[in-house]
Amino acid sequence: IYIDNIIIFFNILKDYLQYFDKIFGLFAFYNLTLLLKKNYIIYLNVKLLGFYVNILKLFIIEEKLEAFWNLIFPKTLKSLEIYIGGFKFIYYLILYYGKISELL
Repeated sequence: IYIDNIIIFFNILKDYLQYFDKIFGLFAFYNLTLLLKKNYIIYLNVKLLGFYVNILKLFIIEEKLEAFWNLIFPKTLKSLEIYIGGFKFIYYLILYYGKISELL
C-alpha cells in the first residue's frame, strides 16, 4: 500500500492487516482524511528506495550494485569496515553474509 509517503508492506497477511488497522486507527484518531485518487492499495511491482518490491520479495536494482562492483578493495582495516558497512543495505541478498562478516 502507498498512501502519500506511507508504505505498508508485510509478507504475512495477519501482520499486514494488524498494522493496516493501527495506521487507519491513527488517521481516525487525529481526524485525518485521505483522497482516494492519491492512494494505491495494490501494487504488483513498485520501484521503491532502490529496490523493486512485489508480493513475493524485494529485488535490488542493478544500478545500485554497480557502484559497489567498481569499488577498489580497501587497504586499511578502517576502510574495510566502511566498505563492509556499505553492504548492510543488501546483506540479505548475500548468501551467508552473517557468517562471512563475523569472520572479518
